[in-house]
Amino acid sequence: MIRNILYAFKTIIKISPLYFIGQLIVMFMALLAPIADVIAPTLIIEKLMVGAPLRDLFLLIGIIVAIELFRGLVITFITSSVFPACQEKIKARLNEMLIQKLAGVDYVNLENAEYYDKLELSFLQADRGFLNVFDSAFFWLNALLYIGSLIFIVAQLDALLIVIAVVTAVLVLLSQVLSAKINYRYEKILVKQERKQNYFKGIFYKYLFFKDIKIFQSHDFFEKNYRSASAEKIGTVQKRSRLLTAINMLSCALKLIFLLAGSMLYIVYRVHIGAVMIASFVALYNATRQCSNQLIELVNTSGQLYRDGLYINYFKNLYALEPKIEKEGGIAENNLQDIRVSNVSFSYPGSGEKVLQNISFHIKKGEKIAVVGVNGAGKSTLVKLLLRFYDPDAGTISANGHELPLWNIESLRQKVSYLPQEINFYNVSIAENVLMKACETEEEEAAVKELLAQVGLIERVNELPQGIYTILGKEYDETGTMLSGGELQKLAMARALRKPFDVLIMDEPSSALDPLSADRFLKNMLAVTKDKTTIIITHQLSLTKFADKILCFENGKIIETGTHEELMRLNGTYCKMYEAQSIWYSEDENACSPRDARLNGAAFEM
Repeated sequence: MIRNILYAFKTIIKISPLYFIGQLIVMFMALLAPIADVIAPTLIIEKLMVGAPLRDLFLLIGIIVAIELFRGLVITFITSSVFPACQEKIKARLNEMLIQKLAGVDYVNLENAEYYDKLELSFLQADRGFLNVFDSAFFWLNALLYIGSLIFIVAQLDALLIVIAVVTAVLVLLSQVLSAKINYRYEKILVKQERKQNYFKGIFYKYLFFKDIKIFQSHDFFEKNYRSASAEKIGTVQKRSRLLTAINMLSCALKLIFLLAGSMLYIVYRVHIGAVMIASFVALYNATRQCSNQLIELVNTSGQLYRDGLYINYFKNLYALEPKIEKEGGIAENNLQDIRVSNVSFSYPGSGEKVLQNISFHIKKGEKIAVVGVNGAGKSTLVKLLLRFYDPDAGTISANGHELPLWNIESLRQKVSYLPQEINFYNVSIAENVLMKACETEEEEAAVKELLAQVGLIERVNELPQGIYTILGKEYDETGTMLSGGELQKLAMARALRKPFDVLIMDEPSSALDPLSADRFLKNMLAVTKDKTTIIITHQLSLTKFADKILCFENGKIIETGTHEELMRLNGTYCKMYEAQSIWYSEDENACSPRDARLNGAAFEM
């Protein structure tokens, strides 16, 4: 835990030295507190008992007030004027550190539930944990300094009171350490349960789910899931509460019996036998009371510090995580010429099932490849391997004759553009959704409009009040707009085309389009990609006749390879799949023949 606290201190001091200096000043102001709390009342009573002049009493009170005013104004200025901005800066920078770290995290982690738990807890620590540790540590030092000065005063009169206070503090500290461990153990359980609860809660207000809920009248079903998730969380909270209640009640009893009652009875006894004078009684009473309060705060803060120190582990370990794939260095070539997959097999981590089994194929520069097969055949997994989100368990994937692990990962992905099956849009402008960055120049604005024209979306965008600068979605901007599924697919294609690429991978690129629009889309897509290598994963086999090569997957294996004509003559799985869908295809053979599909260079007409 000490290492975690030191880690938090080092990190925060580096981000905001001013926050550290402010805490030091506030801490040393604690040294002045006993003057008003303990010394001043004793001095005033002594002067009253000896009949000191009123002027001397007023002077003493004036000095005390001046010291307290100085202390109060300094602490108020620092905590009200300096600390808030420093705290926001610290939280923002810690979150930036995590966000920057995520840019280099291996994709395999993002499909791991345990990793997501750690990630969520890490962001919680970025928002509050580091500051809690830092502030608690300084509060602990404040209390320690204050208690030290009180102990000095009490020790002059009766050292046994110090023994009573320290023994009680140790007992309460043990109870707080136990509480911290229980909280730590249950927090890990609660994070999972809360994520599940928030997921089902989010279903009721997120745009993507709203239509399904209404159409399929599934409100009761998902509400039941939400109630079930809530019940799980409530049950866990109740279990934790029962344990903590028993420990806290014991702690409370220790505070009252040993520290407060014990010390006060002892002081009364000492006064009764004449061992302590009346004026000293006031000093002892106030010092013991303040010492009692500060020891309780010290013990509570120690428990909080211990608990938050444990949680810093999540942030520290995640931030120290070294990637196996997303590393710097490696080969960086100007063009991606060819891709060769040799005897590749793959299983997802934690699963013994082979998603891909001993697959091999070769893609030459400029070839158009169609990848087909039923759901779960391994098609999308192949894309993850080609993009090197994962490495195969066996076999090799190479580009330009170099195995992918030898490539510079950024250089490799710069040469590949990707249209995913799941279309994501962001609550930023349409232009920024296309560029995936700020649209800052007239050239970039013109490029966005050209891309939207290529995919047949420019007329729709021009109808919007702010054109390409219209915000997508209404998450935080009520003037934002929503696009249909087909329009979002075109937007995603514009995004895929905006980067200079050698290889374009499209996963179900026309799933939101009707068959004729999909056919026109594909013909014109080929015109745009020209001599670029294109890989299309599709269930719509009307799109496969353009391909130079079709890879037919089944149960993680490539069972057939060839052109459309070759596979139709083979009369195997591909042929049966094609004939099952043929009712949707155009009867005009020339409309989607391989020759026309390869040569047609018309503009988008969707």
